[in-house]
Amino acid sequence: MNNENMSKQQKYFAAQNSYMGFKSHFNEIINPKDYTRIFILKGGPGTGKSSFMKTVAKHFDRNGLQVDEILCSSDPASLDGIIIKNNKASIAIMDGTSPHNQDPKFPGAVEEIIDLGGFWDKRWLSAQRNEIVEIATEKEKAYKTAYSYLNIAGTIYNEARKIYSNIFDKDKAKSLAESIIPKEETNKISTIEKMFVSAFGKNGYFSLNETLKIDKEIILSGSEIICDLFFDVLYEFSNRLGLSIIKFVSPLDENIIEKLYIKTKSTIIKRGSNGTVDLNGLVPNKNSDIERCRIMLEMREASMNEAVRWFSIASDLHFRLEEIYGKAMDFSKNQEIIHEKLSQIENILQNAR
Repeated sequence: MNNENMSKQQKYFAAQNSYMGFKSHFNEIINPKDYTRIFILKGGPGTGKSSFMKTVAKHFDRNGLQVDEILCSSDPASLDGIIIKNNKASIAIMDGTSPHNQDPKFPGAVEEIIDLGGFWDKRWLSAQRNEIVEIATEKEKAYKTAYSYLNIAGTIYNEARKIYSNIFDKDKAKSLAESIIPKEETNKISTIEKMFVSAFGKNGYFSLNETLKIDKEIILSGSEIICDLFFDVLYEFSNRLGLSIIKFVSPLDENIIEKLYIKTKSTIIKRGSNGTVDLNGLVPNKNSDIERCRIMLEMREASMNEAVRWFSIASDLHFRLEEIYGKAMDFSKNQEIIHEKLSQIENILQNAR
């Protein structure tokens, strides 16, 4: 994911709350074969996993190393993982608990488990058993309900997209793509990278700012579906030209492109109001199908709003669990482990060949 077009520090997501439920991309982003060491954090909510990673990230960031932060898709203020790199070694620390459920592929050789759950008062937690079980059960139900509403929203959106696709002027779209894609002579096979810089959760849709070198910005204006269909045309055209691109994909459906970045021209193409390229001419102004889709998309928005409401409920329940587990934790032990791992990581980075 990191290249010369990007700034040194990166923030992105490795999981989605999607139309099809929760999807993790950790295995795509963090392949154990490519890493010197991976630390997998275990332990329940409130055991300090995110705080652990924030402390380590801040330490190495202050020392001038490249530190990527992988944000939690349900709560971008929390971390799911970090990646620390120099020119010799790559170190990752990641949350290995549900729903990520990361386990070692090369235990000892590459991965190491850090169990923060070993520092809680098990006897005290046992006394809170009934409350913990009740809250955890309600939290699971809330997430299931949220995903059911997202699934309904996705079904509606896909049907509306099919209708738009039938009236979408593909020839005009191809001509428009040729006029805005920066031309360059190349016989190369295109190189494509995929990134998640947006998420959907308790606060609805959330997007990070691009951390890219941008010399030119092209803004597309038009309805969401028209932009989606046009991005497919742009992507296909870029492929044929053999361009090196980064596609920023939707958290709701990774087949939907939200932005395209042409690396060699430092050009980003994205949606926005008051765009420099108007796409509304790619569909007929008056069509009975458009009115049908408008009603469908209102239904989709209502489902999305319900999904947000249930994600918020699930988040509140998770916070209640964190409070309970936090009371049972000996966080001084966390600090000891953090200092120990900082020294270990520093040694790995210094001695790597």
